[in-house]
Amino acid sequence: MPEADITYADVKFIRPRSRDNVASEDITYSEVKISNNQKPANIQQAGSSWRSKVTSERLVLLVLIALLVAALIALGFTLFDKIQMNQTVQSLKEENEALRKNQSEIKPKNASSTPTCPPPPTFPKPQTCPPSLGVKYQSCPSVPMMRRPQSCEEGEAAASQHKNPDRTSKLLSERVVLGSLLAAALIIVFRLSTHFVQTKKNLQNLTEENEVLRRKLAVFEDGPSCENSWVQFEGTCYYFSTNQFSWEESRSRCREAGADLVKVDSREEQHFVRSHLNGKMKSFNDMFWIGLTDSMEEGRWFWVDGSELSESLWFWSKQEPDNWTEENPAGEDCVRMGMEGGGGPMNNWYDKNCGAAQKRICEKKSERREK
Repeated sequence: MPEADITYADVKFIRPRSRDNVASEDITYSEVKISNNQKPANIQQAGSSWRSKVTSERLVLLVLIALLVAALIALGFTLFDKIQMNQTVQSLKEENEALRKNQSEIKPKNASSTPTCPPPPTFPKPQTCPPSLGVKYQSCPSVPMMRRPQSCEEGEAAASQHKNPDRTSKLLSERVVLGSLLAAALIIVFRLSTHFVQTKKNLQNLTEENEVLRRKLAVFEDGPSCENSWVQFEGTCYYFSTNQFSWEESRSRCREAGADLVKVDSREEQHFVRSHLNGKMKSFNDMFWIGLTDSMEEGRWFWVDGSELSESLWFWSKQEPDNWTEENPAGEDCVRMGMEGGGGPMNNWYDKNCGAAQKRICEKKSERREK
């Protein structure tokens, strides 16, 4: 046989029982020949399969650990960017608030060790029975049958059969824990990324608002401005009085302030002036003189600057102008502005006796602020 084979030999010698020695016993010899030069194929396969399985599981754990570390690093960077962006947003909010105030005043690691196999044990040679004089066959105490010793690989395979369930369960639990941590880290990174994008949008909006406020502040500081109690609109200042005078006296009061009765040049200006009448009129007849009259020629309306009223900018109330003569036989040659009486949302012009006492709306160009 080849040297690598393992030979088992059991030899049993039976001495015929003599009539004289009925109680003679059988003699059994056992011989075991063990050769460790070549490993059994099934043991090699078992050890190799187990080591391959352990290696793949370790590789999975290493990949999970690497992903978890990468997620934690990304989480750290995201948190750092979020803190910086929040500080920038806070500073922009404070700066915008200061600009508004100024404008309002103006107006886890894993490791394992490889087990070492102890040297194979040595066994005594089979006991032989020494010959005795006068006895052809002598019985020796029976030698128990010896089992072949296990090799190192067989020991590992046998131990792995006992430890395999526990180790697999341990590796599985570690993979579950690492997978859970990785999922939690990814969720946190996703939420922080979403919040980061939203914060970036808010930062962009605040930056744009800051630029607008700066431009407006520069306009208020360096551009045209109006006096107290005057309202500015597109480079023009408007004054809404609280006292009442005739049309001529109201115009004189406006001129004393360097202005004149208001002239409406656009629908936007009409809307602006009308919107500022809210809260200033106590009743329907509590109206304001404007700079429009037909005192020079009945039925032809002219502004105080001498320009004729354009039909595209008529804002007469319903059934106006009516030139009512019951109050004054001279009729109604001056125009006042008040509440809408019908005909449209901004149709609030009414002709009136020029001697009636009414409030006034004065208009003048805004002046550049002195530094």
